[in-house]
Amino acid sequence: MPKVSPYRMKRIQVKKEQAYYLHKQGNTLRDIGKILDMSHEWVRGAIEEMTILDKENKEEYTGIKD
Repeated sequence: MPKVSPYRMKRIQVKKEQAYYLHKQGNTLRDIGKILDMSHEWVRGAIEEMTILDKENKEEYTGIKD
């Protein structure tokens, strides 16, 4: 597996958070994919991952945090 820079990892994480937030607003996977310029399958995986993290933290996700 290729190494990924910390900057790239942060950008990926931000996109995952955006996908999760957009999904919570009621957007479809395909619409979110078009907004973020990612495939709907990538969006599905990102939302699934963020949902698991959200449940582990037991806090409602309210948006992107810096």
